[in-house]
Amino acid sequence: MEKLKLSLVYDALEMVSQESNMFIDLTKNEIVEVFDFMDKEEKEEIYFEIEENEENYLRLPNQYELNEYDRMVRFIYSLDNEEYVNKLLNAIHGKGAYRRFKDTIIYLGVRDLWFDFKKKDLIKLAKEFLEENEIEYINDLNE
Repeated sequence: MEKLKLSLVYDALEMVSQESNMFIDLTKNEIVEVFDFMDKEEKEEIYFEIEENEENYLRLPNQYELNEYDRMVRFIYSLDNEEYVNKLLNAIHGKGAYRRFKDTIIYLGVRDLWFDFKKKDLIKLAKEFLEENEIEYINDLNE
């Protein structure tokens, strides 16, 4: 069987949200996606398959385990510009933090730096997850 492509795991982690669950089908080296907006019967069928054959599936980290807020904080502290650090730290306090963060990175002109940081971080998380679970993979991403 062909090894799992790292890009599949990366793409799945990119799509993780409050309304989704992602699994690796270890028999096919594919990602199984379950979204809240899917038809109820379709979701039940997928979850039944996973429960019946749980040794063949591995759940990917969920939204809370990925902790986007922590990633934003780490990005902020990776910046060299103290003024930017302070503005971004102020932006992420309280309700609506992510929206203010996005607006502020655009205003400061560091949006591309954020996306590069996020991509590298998700790739690192994907690799660590696969290695911790002893899943062989092919690194097909341009890093």
